[in-house]
Amino acid sequence: EDARRLARWAEVAGNLIEAYTQLLWLDQEVSEILLRFIAASFMVHPKVAQAVSELWAVLKEAKRDGKLPEGVMPGLLQRLAEPSIHSFVRFSRFDSPEDRADLVQ
Repeated sequence: EDARRLARWAEVAGNLIEAYTQLLWLDQEVSEILLRFIAASFMVHPKVAQAVSELWAVLKEAKRDGKLPEGVMPGLLQRLAEPSIHSFVRFSRFDSPEDRADLVQ
């Protein structure tokens, strides 16, 4: 139940960011809250973080349209890289049926 509630809140946060992307750089306090929440969602479970995955498409579009201030994207990547990597390590499976030899190129 808690995971579903958190997933719903992550979806709300994702929708908020999608609608008001500028919150990530105009208001430092709000940005900090949103980024902490997104980072926490990665730590709960990757599926929870999927609710905010649209964030990257929105930011890419804003950058392409010249609406994303310089330094915002690298800052976001730096803030979210660690929780994303921790989530990957915590939840990844090492018993993949794929042949590991295929992974070496």
